[in-house]
Amino acid sequence: RSARELYERAFRLGPPVSGARAEYAEILAALGLGRLAADVFLEVGGGESGDPRLVVRAAEQLIMSARVPAGMGLLAAVLRRVGVVAPRTRLFQLVGIVAGHLRLAWGWLPRAADDLALNALWVAAAGVAPLDPILSHWYGARYALLALATNDPAVKARSASLEAILLARFRSTRFGDRAPVRLAEAFRLAELSGDEAEIAYAWVAAGAVHWTVQDVGPATAACERALDLYSRVTSRSVHWEISVTRLWLHGCYAVNGELNKMLALADAVSDDAAARNDPWALDAGLFALVCRAHLIRGDVEGAEAEGRAGDASGAQGGECGGAVLIDEVEADLALLRGDVAEAWRAMVRGRPRRERHQTEVIPALAVDYYSRRGSIAAALAAGRGEASAAEREAAGRIAAGDRER
Repeated sequence: RSARELYERAFRLGPPVSGARAEYAEILAALGLGRLAADVFLEVGGGESGDPRLVVRAAEQLIMSARVPAGMGLLAAVLRRVGVVAPRTRLFQLVGIVAGHLRLAWGWLPRAADDLALNALWVAAAGVAPLDPILSHWYGARYALLALATNDPAVKARSASLEAILLARFRSTRFGDRAPVRLAEAFRLAELSGDEAEIAYAWVAAGAVHWTVQDVGPATAACERALDLYSRVTSRSVHWEISVTRLWLHGCYAVNGELNKMLALADAVSDDAAARNDPWALDAGLFALVCRAHLIRGDVEGAEAEGRAGDASGAQGGECGGAVLIDEVEADLALLRGDVAEAWRAMVRGRPRRERHQTEVIPALAVDYYSRRGSIAAALAAGRGEASAAEREAAGRIAAGDRER
């Protein structure tokens, strides 16, 4: 923060020397000030059609501060420039994922890695992961191919960590069974590189692999280890990785009933958002953690305010994985008022969003959701709340289906 203040004071005194604005952008990025950093990267690079490396950096900062549509819009032109155009249909995306993993398994790698393509694919794969896991996996498979063609163990470690996270979603399949193998490789390469940021990201991947299949104890330990390492690390995407880790850790604490730890985590998230003066820093569903902390403490107005802020960010062009949890927050608030029917309607309103975000690909999210929705549906079907006969009948069918899930 002191470095940021010094740069800003110098800019007020006169025109910046060569390279100073680029260094300033990197400082803003390191502080987690994504929107401001993106603006400066574009300014230095000559705008959206300027230096593609800085356009990628700007896109990364937008995406990792919950401004995904704007960031992916910038990134699309760079991806086309390096010959990467994602299929529009799910079928062809899945075919591409299978083909990519077959190439990885058989060692059919590109002859050389293009640094611009490598960086752009990493941003695309990581950035859309909370919103569109299948498209993320398509980008991730191409990133892995390019990463393995390099001689840099840090790049290979990051690729293996990302691949482990993506493969874990294909549980109970041959691909899903490879997630622990890639995770072990990620740790080996990260230790070989000596890069603490990559070691921390490998622990993030370990948390994801365990959390995805509800192996809560090891997931908690891995996420706590990652956060401990990140307290000593500076990297281009450290704030985004911390947000993702905190989301999984929130789920672990909730499952284990560790309310004091969950409340402390929510306070840390709120403090970070306030320090950055950016409420969108509550990305990746962390606003839901803050809402639940308010509810546990009896602060209903605070929870309602966070819910409204989440809806407002979407209306203003924001998009993050946390949007999928707004329905659960609204349902919690309705249940506090004793309004079972409104809680049910909140869950119904959230169904299209759930389908768009492919939550079933991440079983930890699906289990929590179906348990909650099934309980509310069963209460409505049993006669609780004011609802029509058609609503009660529909709720009964949903309750039965959710119990099976």
